[in-house]
Amino acid sequence: MDEDKIEKMARKQEERVNKMLEYSERMASKQEERVNKILEKSERMASKQEGRANKILEKAEREGPRGPSMLGNLLLLAVFNLMVVAMVIGGAWFGWRGYTLTTNGETTMARVIELSASSDEDGCCVYSPVFEYTVNGRRYSFESMNASDPPAYRVGQEAEIIYNVSNPSDAAVNSFSELWMVPAMLCGAALILFVVLNGFAISRMRSGRPVFESDND
Repeated sequence: MDEDKIEKMARKQEERVNKMLEYSERMASKQEERVNKILEKSERMASKQEGRANKILEKAEREGPRGPSMLGNLLLLAVFNLMVVAMVIGGAWFGWRGYTLTTNGETTMARVIELSASSDEDGCCVYSPVFEYTVNGRRYSFESMNASDPPAYRVGQEAEIIYNVSNPSDAAVNSFSELWMVPAMLCGAALILFVVLNGFAISRMRSGRPVFESDND
């Protein structure tokens, strides 16, 4: 009788764990759909703004090609600043992911099962490790965002990773470069571009010159 009770309790516990995993996967899927919808809406809005800016610039060129247009300069500046905003959004997303993993995640050991090759600026090749790990008896895998040549890891090598408890498939190598390098680079580059681009544009507009001059000017 005791063995039957223990077996029944084990089955119930396994069912609860499976239900929790299914619920976590559904929540993660819904969250991903929401993020995709927001990104699609942002892209549509950016495309509309760019289209409006181009129409206004074309009209300004037809009506007054002799001198720079303050409105045209501002619109050009706005278009380039949209690129900066996109970089900030990307950096913020990666930063939030790193923060979520470090505050709500748990660590475990993972093994490199593959080195995924991709092309770099020179054509070939950099390698990113693919890790496999187990959580509650279930196997997961992910590919590192960092690629290098020579590879930072070899097949069979183990490393400590950190995964999201509510969504174990969301994981990263537990290191600064894996969790924070991408958001730091994106946000840092966005800040530099914002300061340099806007400082340059404001300086030229104050002197009465267009932000960007063609070769014929």
